[in-house]
Amino acid sequence: MTDAYILNTQRPQFAVADAVDFARDFYDLTTTARELPSERDQNFHLTGDGGVEYVLKISGSAEPSNVLDLQNRALEWIAAHGTDVRAPRLVATSSGEPMRAVETNGRTHWVRLLTYLPGRVLANVRPHDAALLREIGRSLGWLDRALEGFSHATAGRELYWDLTRAPDVILHHRDAIREPERRALVDAVVDRWDGVVKPVLPELRRGIIYNDANDYNVIVGGPLAGPPHVAGFVDFGDLLESALVCEPAIAAAYALLHERDPLAAAAAVIGGYHEVLPLAEDELDVLPTLVAARLAVSVCVSAQRRLEEPGNDYLTISERPAWDALHRLAPVHHRLARAVFRSACGLEPVPSSRAVVGWLEEHGDEAAPVIDPDPRTAPTVTLDLSVGSLELEDPIGLAGTEAFCDVV
Repeated sequence: MTDAYILNTQRPQFAVADAVDFARDFYDLTTTARELPSERDQNFHLTGDGGVEYVLKISGSAEPSNVLDLQNRALEWIAAHGTDVRAPRLVATSSGEPMRAVETNGRTHWVRLLTYLPGRVLANVRPHDAALLREIGRSLGWLDRALEGFSHATAGRELYWDLTRAPDVILHHRDAIREPERRALVDAVVDRWDGVVKPVLPELRRGIIYNDANDYNVIVGGPLAGPPHVAGFVDFGDLLESALVCEPAIAAAYALLHERDPLAAAAAVIGGYHEVLPLAEDELDVLPTLVAARLAVSVCVSAQRRLEEPGNDYLTISERPAWDALHRLAPVHHRLARAVFRSACGLEPVPSSRAVVGWLEEHGDEAAPVIDPDPRTAPTVTLDLSVGSLELEDPIGLAGTEAFCDVV
């Protein structure tokens, strides 16, 4: 385990008045401010003259400047190449700099200003219907397409939110989970990873991805009485080079939280992504395990953070629904989940089904009958399933679908 996985708790502690001062001193703006929730940095929503809105971001002292430069360059690239993407725009300082350093208590923090995306975070929007979830997937596909061709020396950095490193993060933090049955859930995810993902991971398509489409980073617009739409994505702090399929997997993991049918919710996001950036067969094969791995990473990190910062509710905001989702997904075989995801992408749910159907069409007459008389030759076949049937030994005891299917 390298230092890149050590959880960063060196968040800034600036006051609202400081944010107002920074806006004035660095950007010549007269504003009011309110603080926004955040994980590693500190964010303020600014409102300037004429109602113009911004987000002032102050980095944590452990955040390297080259990582911030990666984000800045990516936002500039998206602004130039992502005509179908809505993302914040970087605002230069009054002296033309992309960011300014401030010192406090011997630590350096970097201040940046971004345009504000109006709307509501996905977590505060209900319901999450299939159309909205599918649009999230499509929007992420356009975002990743916009990032094609972008490169940066820091994009390949180690980050504990890099989903391809999920087993290391899970095993490093699993002991922070006190309940044995919960530890068993995340251990099962690692076991499945070793059998499904690990053998093909080096061959998976790679690219620079947004990497953080959680329900507090997806902004939803539209009138309260009308259909919602994706207004854009915020917080590019986890942007990095990784396996491309991690993008829809992460979004699907968050989209299924709180949903009655988590598999259908995840499938809607994945199907939308596939419309814009078609997924390859090996990517579809690993998707169910990647979704579960993201949930497992989330609960492990939350458990560790709860020990380190018990008063920071934001750090554990997704923990309970993530545990609920892991419990509900645990009995779902990854091949069934893959079939559901493939269907959402407009593909055959089972890749080999066409070959099987073709063989049956060609050799069906060679198959033995499954009942007597053979329905292929008998003019009619009557099955007596009534309570007085002589064909069933105990029709009353077979009441109910499960009991009846066990016999049939």
